[in-house]
Amino acid sequence: MQEPDYSTYTRDELLQVSRDIDKEAFPQRYQRVMQELEKPRPTPQKKLMLSAKNMHLLGFILASAIAAFLLYQERVIIRVGRYATMEDEPMQFWSTVALAVFLALIELSQYVRARKRA
Repeated sequence: MQEPDYSTYTRDELLQVSRDIDKEAFPQRYQRVMQELEKPRPTPQKKLMLSAKNMHLLGFILASAIAAFLLYQERVIIRVGRYATMEDEPMQFWSTVALAVFLALIELSQYVRARKRA
């Protein structure tokens, strides 16, 4: 029977082997496992990955929040120190809100399409 190469095992795998190994039947293997556990091992870094589906959901939530915030504030920033309000410049205000809603709807449709494919 071929000996396992414990140097390729992760720390979790080595801990599992150390718990499950028959120490009386395989004392040398147990020693090698314990020696490998004493060696420093880099911990794998988990990457935060968002699927395309979740990215579209996040985009929908963000665009919807922006549209809701604009409606709540009843104004949008045109330039530094200058705002377009519903009363003063309704065309600019509503076109900005419509753009945010449009972007939210695009993201929602992409999210629904991605869910149907999955």
